[in-house]
Amino acid sequence: MITQTMQSKESKESKENSKISFANAFLKQNASKLNEIQNANSQTLAR
Repeated sequence: MITQTMQSKESKESKENSKISFANAFLKQNASKLNEIQNANSQTLAR
């Protein structure tokens, strides 16, 4: 019974970590896109 509970807890934590990893990757991607847009805007303003 204890091992099942531990496995269930580990499984939930693993799923949670997967969600967090996905969210982090998504945020990094958005940050990169924003950076590109800012660079493009800076170049436009510099002209």
